[in-house]
Amino acid sequence: MKKMLLIIFFILFSMPVNAEEFMVRALNSWLGYNIEDVISVWGYPTDEKHIVGKNLIYWSNNEYYVLANQGSFYGGESYCNKIFEIDKNGKIISWQYKGNSCPNFYFTGKDLVNPKNDEWKIKKHNKKRR
Repeated sequence: MKKMLLIIFFILFSMPVNAEEFMVRALNSWLGYNIEDVISVWGYPTDEKHIVGKNLIYWSNNEYYVLANQGSFYGGESYCNKIFEIDKNGKIISWQYKGNSCPNFYFTGKDLVNPKNDEWKIKKHNKKRR
């Protein structure tokens, strides 16, 4: 049992442990790719805006929740917004994200990573080849 807990502890602490690190790596995996590639993995965006000569594509996940405990109520918003800027050819040239519920490690957010440019899978593959 102790060995299993040690293994779980090692796995959890050897992965990116914050949303910032994971999201940077995940969103960087799309730079230089066409926006159609993202759409084929993430589905259609929630919005598109043209602001000061920039073409911005948005994916927004927003949820509201209410918790109750012995007559007390607590509510809040859970969200993760991702924005890609694309050039005139549809290539991703930059990104932004903001949120309090963005995934913070690979296992919960692997659907955000570009499957054609997944650095975690590439590293795993290269280790196996050695």
